[in-house]
Amino acid sequence: MNSSVEVNGGKGVRGREPATGYTDTTTITSPDFTQLAESLPEMIPATELPRLLGGIYSAKYFANLRWMGKGPRSFKLGHKVLYLREDIIVWLKEEVRAFVPSDVAA
Repeated sequence: MNSSVEVNGGKGVRGREPATGYTDTTTITSPDFTQLAESLPEMIPATELPRLLGGIYSAKYFANLRWMGKGPRSFKLGHKVLYLREDIIVWLKEEVRAFVPSDVAA
């Protein structure tokens, strides 16, 4: 899906007028996770997940989510915490839906 929506009706941050000579063309598009899904292994160790996601989230962030009972489903195999690729993709899509307008994230 390649939907987009204009943010703030063309206004700058917090509804302020943009700087002189600046045109706010910010749009939010719903990302396509196909390429990411194809690049991730089937099972992902918790220690590798931040690197595989490009450093957007830290290992500590995922540890805190696990402790709170939130975030992507995880399981233990021996002493390692693992995630399944499908669970990561589903969780990322839910994260996007939380921040992107509903007409874009559909």
